[in-house]
Formats: sequence, C-alpha cells, structure tokens
Amino acid sequence: MKITTLVDNLVYPRNLLAEHGLSFYIEVGNALNQNAIDLDRNILSQKVGNNIFKRAVNKILFDCGQSSIFAQNAHNLGIDLKEIDTVIISHGHYDHTGGLERFLEINKTAKIYIKQEALLEKFNNGRYIGVPKELIIYPERVVFPTEQITQIYESLYLVSFPNNPETKSAQKNSVKGFSVIENGKQIEDCFNDEQYLVYKNNNKLSLITGCSHRGILNIITLVEKLFKMPVCEIVGGLHTQKHSLEKIQALALELNKSSVQTLNISHCTGIEAFALLKTRLNAKTTYNYTGSILKSNI
Repeated sequence: MKITTLVDNLVYPRNLLAEHGLSFYIEVGNALNQNAIDLDRNILSQKVGNNIFKRAVNKILFDCGQSSIFAQNAHNLGIDLKEIDTVIISHGHYDHTGGLERFLEINKTAKIYIKQEALLEKFNNGRYIGVPKELIIYPERVVFPTEQITQIYESLYLVSFPNNPETKSAQKNSVKGFSVIENGKQIEDCFNDEQYLVYKNNNKLSLITGCSHRGILNIITLVEKLFKMPVCEIVGGLHTQKHSLEKIQALALELNKSSVQTLNISHCTGIEAFALLKTRLNAKTTYNYTGSILKSNI
C-alpha cells in the first residue's frame, strides 16, 4: 500500500498548496501482484483466471479536503484523478468533503462510499461545518455502508462503530461543541458517520482515519476486536490539536501499551501534539505533510 498526501494543513514541497483539510491518494496492489504499485502507472490491468480482469493496482481517494486544492496538487504530482476507482469519505465535515464537487467533475465513474449520517447538517459551536449544501451526488455513484465491516477490495475494508442510540459512550467520546440536526432536532454529534479504512497484510492491520473523533484508542480496540489482528500502523488525524499536555501524555502512555509500531499522523493532530507524541511514543512517528509519500510497513 502506497499513500500520497494530496492535502494537509502543512506543506513543504514547491508547487503544492496546503489548507485545513485532509486528502490521501492510496494505491493498493491485489494479492496476485502486491508489487504492482511500483510499476508504471500505465499498467492498469492483468488477466486473472477465466477471462476475468482485475486492476493490478486499485486507486482510492480518501477524503478530498475543503476545496479543489487537492485536485491541483494531484495534477502537479502527476496523479490522474480520472483513474480513481473508489472514493472514501471518512465523515461529513467540510474539510474532508469540500473538494468532492470538483472530483465529480473530473471523474465520472468512481463509486463513493459515505455513511448516510454524513449528509446530515453538522455544526461546531453554532457554525455550519457539514457537507457543502450545494453538493449534488447522483445516487448511482453512491454506496451507503450499513455494516460494521464493508469489504472494498480483497485486502481493504471499511469499518465503523455500530449505530446504537442507547450507547452513551458515543456521547462521552465525541469532541465537545459538535452538533448535528437529526429528525428536526439539534443534538450532540456522536459521529455515527465516521468510518475508517483498514488494510490487512501478513496478519497485521494498517488503520487509516480522517479525524478520529470517536477516540483513536477506541478505534484501535474496535478494529482489533473485529479482525482479531493487531493494528500495527496508523495513518491520519488524531484530533488532538486542542488537547491538554496531560491528555496527550496519557494518550502516549496508552499507545505505548498497544501493538502500534508506526504512526503517520497529520491534519487535526496538531503540530504541538505531534511534537509531544514524537518524543513520548515508542513507535516510529512521522508527519504526513502535503506531498509526502509513504509505503505501508506491514
């Protein structure tokens, strides 16, 4: 698995732009050719079995920032968004969905995996932060996952928490100040729209997350329970940018007890929190700025 960060809050390379948002371009080779991601981009398919064709490389867009910047960066990085097979929307906030309209203009075929709850009106302390209201997604292009595990490709899965209104832990673990309008009432957002991408290889798991509003420790526990395998790698935002020193130190202690060996974190993690985690964690910890490229360590 190869991940290119199309958009993050931070940028270093020339000819790329940053914004408060997140977007990953992910390439995953199928089981018959895991090394395909290192081949020429023109190699798009191979014959498998009885006249059945599979792509040698599955191409995924995980979130699309808050504007069209992700598309401009993709172009400057030599990535053709028309070749994307699948779009994953981690949750329904503007900084992860704002560029979706531009993507739909470029790519006419990719399926979009988004939780139904992501389309609800969302607010942060009274400010609208949901999916752009003018966005139109044609139904034939949308998949609304309803199960806890949804298989995307042979080694790639979507995972989410069960939607249980009686579970109070959802309210406890959500970030304060976020609300959603549901059934005509404005209530605390439990982030039932949040979903995570899981890559399985060698009986180990990589976890890709947008913002981890449900709490990264809770997410790790959920994924390991569902797959009965260890989460060894984390990619994405931890939503720790406003956490206190004590809370980040406590998180580091718990992560050091886990199976996580590599953290490639960004966006809502926050630079100060990242710096502290890097000094406290036993795991290898790096920051995924705009334009960075990483290959899975599992």
